[in-house]
Amino acid sequence: MLMLASLCSSVLKNKCRCWLMENKLHIDCSKTNLTFVPHFPNNVSYLYLENNMIDRLENGAFHDLDHLISLDLTSNKLQHIERNAFVGLKNLQRLILQNNKLSYRNSFPHDVFAPLKSLLYLDVKFENKDLENFPTGLLITLNALEELHIDVKYPKPFGLEFRKLQCLRKLQIGYCTLQRVEIDTFANINYLEYMDLSMCTIEKYKYGFVDMKSLKFIKLGNPTFFYSDVFYMVQDLEESSIEILVMTNLFYKVFKFPNVVFYLLNRTNILELYVNYNRLQHVVRDDQYHILPTTLKILDLSNNMIVKFLFDIPHLVQLVLRNNSLGKFLSDQSYTDSSFLKLRHIDLSQNSIYRLKYSLFHDHNHLECINLSRNFLQDLSFDLSDQKALKALDLSHNFIRRINQTFISCVSEIFVHSNLSINLSNNLLEFSCRTYLTLKWMLENINHFLDSKTYKCQNDDRRLIPLNNFKEVVQQLEKTCSSHLFLIVCVSIFVATFCLMVAIGVVYRYRWKLRYMYYMTRSKYRQYKPVNSTSTYAYDAFISYADHERDFIINECIPNLEQKRKLKLCIHHRDFLPGEEITVNITNAIHDSRTTVCLVTRSFLESYYCMFEFNMARMESIYSRNGENILFLVFYDQILPQELSLVMLELVQNQSYIEYPHDDQGNVVFWEKIEKAVTG
Repeated sequence: MLMLASLCSSVLKNKCRCWLMENKLHIDCSKTNLTFVPHFPNNVSYLYLENNMIDRLENGAFHDLDHLISLDLTSNKLQHIERNAFVGLKNLQRLILQNNKLSYRNSFPHDVFAPLKSLLYLDVKFENKDLENFPTGLLITLNALEELHIDVKYPKPFGLEFRKLQCLRKLQIGYCTLQRVEIDTFANINYLEYMDLSMCTIEKYKYGFVDMKSLKFIKLGNPTFFYSDVFYMVQDLEESSIEILVMTNLFYKVFKFPNVVFYLLNRTNILELYVNYNRLQHVVRDDQYHILPTTLKILDLSNNMIVKFLFDIPHLVQLVLRNNSLGKFLSDQSYTDSSFLKLRHIDLSQNSIYRLKYSLFHDHNHLECINLSRNFLQDLSFDLSDQKALKALDLSHNFIRRINQTFISCVSEIFVHSNLSINLSNNLLEFSCRTYLTLKWMLENINHFLDSKTYKCQNDDRRLIPLNNFKEVVQQLEKTCSSHLFLIVCVSIFVATFCLMVAIGVVYRYRWKLRYMYYMTRSKYRQYKPVNSTSTYAYDAFISYADHERDFIINECIPNLEQKRKLKLCIHHRDFLPGEEITVNITNAIHDSRTTVCLVTRSFLESYYCMFEFNMARMESIYSRNGENILFLVFYDQILPQELSLVMLELVQNQSYIEYPHDDQGNVVFWEKIEKAVTG
């Protein structure tokens, strides 16, 4: 250790970090403002020089570093490399020069890589913004090269010299303009096993992969070619050894996944398929194509707009449907009808799920991981009785208040057979005598709950109770619930009911007069000033209402706000796009509106889509508007607090809202108040 400290102190006066790993010396001098390559101990194996100001590699810069295995010069100011700069690096295996200012034509002497006899990995991408092709003659001495990262330019970036690189297996392309991929584009590298073309803006495809028999991995993205070219591309992979296919942002104009792709891949040995970051809405079987490729083990459809997924998946091991819009569909349907599934991992996070079909996970006997995080689940109504092998259940970032006894029984049975871990973080559990048995059960099985010290509860007084000392909190609750429980409950109910009735009576009798006086007095002493906003919205407000209140919208809301006050409203029965999914229309309307106004009635509270609009607007406030409240509640009916969901009740207590007065005196200020809320 003393010798290591001595070596480190000699390098830039301790500005660099040094450590030993598996008897190999690592020196990290990144972000130290180096302008040249200093002298390093000759026994260094890994050297990190990224994010500095080095603009030139001079002859002999590394001449005595014959133990060096990896050299990283990412993100410097390199413009020129002298001919003998790499002399002495006979054991170097990794050389990373990406994101510099090197010119492919002028910065590399013709035999600059000749000393690198052991080089396996070369990264020279993101250098060539002017898009020159790399001088392939520089590579002929790199007989051991296995992986290459470069920029390429149409039409023929891969010359005959590439045929000599028989050890080359992986190619990743940085800056890229392959306008056309044709039969001869990859003719000199048809031995590749791995190819990343995700940065390439391909405009036309024709037989590009037909001769690539060894290809196992290909990543595509950001194409501009015709939709039909996708089929030709997949068809050309039939004779390859393809195992992993990544099609990111490939179906940017397609809303229904073309099932013929699955059919074509059924002729390959495909193992993993990634079709993420597209705009797909429907992935549904049909009479001709109803089953996935039998060899396929992983299917990733995350970050799309899928509202319906239904396929036979008897051989699939991992299904990723993260960040889609499957909430409505999965409330009463399943994503598969297959029996005897081999599925081990299912990811349904970020899908706006309120509830799940009870039998959704039936026949999932091999399931090990379920991810339901970042949804709107309030109750755990789905059955897990078949999941004896379950190891991970992620329920974090939901709205779970209680856990029902049926679910507890199922999970307790799983605890016997598997070391199941449950994540309930970022849920606000109820802290009361009603949930005492649930909290006690959690305490008894505390080792099965991830990050339990971060859990929080909320009592009937809406006070937050951290569970960092779980045992003490549960013991305290036990004492509270066991001492004079019946008397406390009776007295509490009587006092609360009496106070509530008196308050309701007084407020109800004088409600509109008090409200009228309050608004009139406030308007005299406080002039309203709208908040400046640099955002532009298609609508001033999205009006969320149940169909039962349509007459009110047509006869009162539109005349008073659109015709009289010139506000632009988004009304679902008038402005939603025909043929578009309801959930997509809703999210677009909220996103394109400055404010969302909810006309709260009992019909509203009973409507699935109304509550969906309410929760979407809350999410818009949190994640897209920097915490700005865009939700304004109008109570059209007289609704008691216990009729509201806990989420809405919390919002009512923390944010402003207004009740529709139903009398002439109250109407004097009602529409003006709505206008101010919308234009604010």
